[in-house]
Amino acid sequence: MKTTKTLIALAVGLCSLNAYAADSESLTQQIETLTQRIQQLEESDSSATAAFPNGSMKIYGTFRTKFAMNEKGHGDADDSWDVSDNSSRMGLIAKTDFGHGWGAIAQGEWHVKLGGDGSFGTKARKAYAGITSPYGQVAIGKQRSAQYLIVAEYTNIFNHNGAPFAYDEEGLFHTGNLLTWRGKTGDFEWMLDTQFDETDDGANIINAAVGYDFGKMHLGIGYIKQDLLEGGDNLGKQDTLGGVISYTFSNDIYLAAAYHAKEYNYDLGGKGRSGGALDTGLVVPFGDGFNFLTGYFQFKDGIDTVESKNYTGYNVSLEYFIAKNGKVFVEYLTYDHENMAEDQIFSVGFRYDFKYFWDK
Repeated sequence: MKTTKTLIALAVGLCSLNAYAADSESLTQQIETLTQRIQQLEESDSSATAAFPNGSMKIYGTFRTKFAMNEKGHGDADDSWDVSDNSSRMGLIAKTDFGHGWGAIAQGEWHVKLGGDGSFGTKARKAYAGITSPYGQVAIGKQRSAQYLIVAEYTNIFNHNGAPFAYDEEGLFHTGNLLTWRGKTGDFEWMLDTQFDETDDGANIINAAVGYDFGKMHLGIGYIKQDLLEGGDNLGKQDTLGGVISYTFSNDIYLAAAYHAKEYNYDLGGKGRSGGALDTGLVVPFGDGFNFLTGYFQFKDGIDTVESKNYTGYNVSLEYFIAKNGKVFVEYLTYDHENMAEDQIFSVGFRYDFKYFWDK
């Protein structure tokens, strides 16, 4: 940073020297002014560095785009061809170490819409600040939910922004207005989320989850109690219990399955229902940089009428890593809706990841 500022100042100074070369007295004055300005810039840079002596920052991003054909099998809907986005995003993480295991952390992450108008930053995915300590991390703001991090993420293996496909219908992903705690003891990881969104009757969401990692195996379980909202009205509570198991074999084959059982409890009796979401995933590496991916999913909302959104489906994909941070893929995805005809999506796409670090 010092060098950059010095070069800029020198460039400005040289232009001034050239313009006033005919005037010796003016030339001397310009040199003195330039020298003073360089000194000020370097002192300013030193002060900024000293203000955060134990800080670090990472800027990262992932651009994911695809060209897809959606063959709609319901009603008179036409098939569509489109360039679309696969949850592209950019973000930054800043950290400061206070010493003795204590520190501060802040993260912001924003959606990049590679499809459509290519807009950036119109939708925040994460925006929070927190304190880290030997007793865990406490943070406030929009964050990934505990349920996603401990359970659902392990079946999110596909190159599609709807994955995991059954969990996607009603699951918690990025959740705003959260007060969270994250901790780790040995092979166990503990998480607790609470959401307060202009409420006068306790938390809108309570989400507790625990994960256990042993070698190449992961076990996770999470519980959610949240408001039951329909048409903007709070009609009761939803209770969700979910679990996952995943394992990476010695030949790098990856297998995962997650299930969420859900109870819809209305304040008015006689209207309760039960639902569930099943997601599975399999990754088989082969050749030099190739992966075969497949998975089955099933969603049930417990509604017995034509208003039900029940569906099943599967995904079959082939991806090739051009580099560690870049890959191309082809994908076939099908949704078989209980009360609508089947949807089929064919797509080809590309993903590129990047990140840069600064440490002081």
